Amino acid sequence: MKKIISLWTVILLIVSMALVSHAKMEKIAISKDNLAELKGE
Repeated sequence: MKKIISLWTVILLIVSMALVSHAKMEKIAISKDNLAELKGE
């Protein structure tokens, strides 16, 4: 049982880290788009 629980915690950690890094990348991309739009205007 303990092995299964630890496995799930590792999977959850990896998934959460991936989601956080993806969200950060999207935020950076959005801010870059906003800067480009501001410079265009």
